[in-house]
Amino acid sequence: SKQDIQRKEQRISVGAGLVATAVASCDRAVDLLVTGGCYADPQWMAQLVAARPLAMSDGAAPSSWRCDYRNTSPSTTIEVVAEVYCVIPRE
Repeated sequence: SKQDIQRKEQRISVGAGLVATAVASCDRAVDLLVTGGCYADPQWMAQLVAARPLAMSDGAAPSSWRCDYRNTSPSTTIEVVAEVYCVIPRE
């Protein structure tokens, strides 16, 4: 059911002209990653370089969603968020 889904996120600040990575992870290696996403604020200053899952089939590491962003502003810091939605398997 939908109550079994948990949302996790990581927020980072990215300085002007820099590229940075945010990674949101499920809690445990047995948790199933349903989907992930990336967003930035302000969006118009951010360039998404890559968005991809990590450790999807690694039984020893929690699955994660990675977001690589470039801050295109010459002077303003942006905030980047990686989010992941995970399901805890029923035992």
